[in-house]
Parts: sequence; C-alpha cells; structure tokens
Amino acid sequence: MKKIAILLSAVFLFLACSSSKELSSTRAENRKLKKLAEQAEIKKAIESRKYIIKVNRLYNGGARYDLISTTNFVIINGEIASISLGYMGGSFGSRRITGINLNGHTNNYKMESNETKGIYKIQMSVTYGSDKFDVYLTIGMEDIVVLL
Repeated sequence: MKKIAILLSAVFLFLACSSSKELSSTRAENRKLKKLAEQAEIKKAIESRKYIIKVNRLYNGGARYDLISTTNFVIINGEIASISLGYMGGSFGSRRITGINLNGHTNNYKMESNETKGIYKIQMSVTYGSDKFDVYLTIGMEDIVVLL
C-alpha cells in the first residue's frame, strides 16, 4: 500500500512539474508575441510618418542629462514636424541657446531600417519660411515604450 502511495505521489509530482513548465513557456511565448506586435506597430507608425517621440534623456559628449518628456518631444505628422528639445551644446553670441523649438514642413524624408538590430535611421529637412534645419534621428526598438 505504501509503495502505491509513493508511486501515485511521484506521478502527480511529475505531472505538476510538466504543467508548470508548459505554463512558463506559454508566458514567455505571450511576452514574445506582445513584443513582436509592438514592433510591428512602431514600424507601421515610422513608415507612415505619423509618430511622437517623447525624449527623457539627452547625451552630449558622454554626459547624460535627464529631461522632462512632456516638454521634450518630436512629433512627425505626415509633412508637418513639431520639435521641442533641450539643448546642451555650445552657444556663440550674447544670448545662450536654452532649447530648440521648431514647427515646419518636412522635406527630403529618408528612412533606413536595420531590422536585425531593431534600429531606424531617419534624415529629414524641416523648413519654416526661409529657415531650413537638418534633423537626424536614430530610433532603437529597445528604447521605445509603447503606451496604449
């Protein structure tokens, strides 16, 4: 009788372990599917030129500056660009540059994607009246957080 109880316990233990393994692999598969869906959504937004990038960090010469993402952003809506970013570079003249605020039309929009690395490189010119600004963006999939 004791042997039967031990044998049944071993069978139940084996079944319990195999079902927990299946459960954890299902969670991993769900996370992977969710990540793939987010990447597809990001790719669609970038390729259709309709996206918002909220910037929370700025790197300058190896130094890292934390920014407020509600006031630092890049919005591309088709042919219209709206950019508001902090500026930490050098400034020549009597007035210091404290930020970049730009609203204009996009021209010469070029996008390259490296899907193996999950990186998009975007080059565009933004014009407002007679002023022209060259904008270079590198967007990495690992840095993007999708808020639904």
